[in-house]
Amino acid sequence: MEQRIGYLLVFVLTNALIAQTIVSIPDTTAYRGSVLSLPVRIDRAVLQDDTVTITIEYSQASLRIEQIAARFPGELRILRSAVNTAPSAERGTATVEAIAVKVLPYLELDILCSVLWSGSSPASVTVSALEINHSAQLLSVNGSLITLLPAQALTVEGRASLGPLRPQPLYEPRLEVAYWLGEDGQQPSFVLFDPLGREYGRWNAPPQSAGPHTIALELDRMATAAGVYYLRMQVGPHILIAPCVIGK
Repeated sequence: MEQRIGYLLVFVLTNALIAQTIVSIPDTTAYRGSVLSLPVRIDRAVLQDDTVTITIEYSQASLRIEQIAARFPGELRILRSAVNTAPSAERGTATVEAIAVKVLPYLELDILCSVLWSGSSPASVTVSALEINHSAQLLSVNGSLITLLPAQALTVEGRASLGPLRPQPLYEPRLEVAYWLGEDGQQPSFVLFDPLGREYGRWNAPPQSAGPHTIALELDRMATAAGVYYLRMQVGPHILIAPCVIGK
């Protein structure tokens, strides 16, 4: 009881000093067909068992949100999420509800999304609303601008591309990977590694024709803990990397 009262005092003092909750999503650049993992940091302290509801808006014509995941599942557990709850021609909406597993000084999420087309203007992703225990919070938002390459819209490029990866998050041993080859006879190879560069599997595909392909990769789930990993595809001298979220 005394420990929780101490946490509560820190919680109240922290939020008395910070009138607005600061949300940060870094800017990035992406090609058509690629998969992004956008890190979201919400500078808002929460207590254990607090319920957090986050609403995200994004450029629906340019992006598709595949999944919203806790960056560290041991700290924040996702209860439910819904994508395109109120879609429009331009703006898509995603909502995620989570519960704090322990006392946290700030919240971190990963927004996993696919780039649908390439345009000359940036796409945007922003946190538009935040609730703690169903109480609305005042936000100071630094949204993400995603520069889409190349500038020519709706073109199929003669090069390799990687993604999407399914399912995300991954709870089973099989990961399905979609990719595109720009030339006939190319032989892609795949490596799964964590943020520290440690490898968790290598796979090689036979020579294939140009165009779309899918491969199923069998993972050793006994070796992979929950968290964010990266899948690297190499085609000749070209290397492409896509994030992969693995659940418990």
